[in-house]
Amino acid sequence: MFDDETSELLITQWFVHNPPMNDRHSKGAKKQIERTQSDFLRTTALEELKNADAKRTPDEEKAKAAKAIVSDLGNHLSGNHLTKSNYSKKGK
Repeated sequence: MFDDETSELLITQWFVHNPPMNDRHSKGAKKQIERTQSDFLRTTALEELKNADAKRTPDEEKAKAAKAIVSDLGNHLSGNHLTKSNYSKKGK
């Protein structure tokens, strides 16, 4: 999409193919979009970013899931020879 008045171009469906990978990426993209002079292109881009973000798992949820996996793994290995203290000694 091109706005003749502001000479700005929006590549539609950009975020369908290149979604933000994390919260900071999304925040930075939003900040850049907000600098767009064209009201129509800015609104369209923000809506596309919003749709892409709705499909992305927020960082906070990813962190909780990762902690749960690490905790489960730690519980599983607690009787194993690869406990945290033994593992760290082997790494030296």
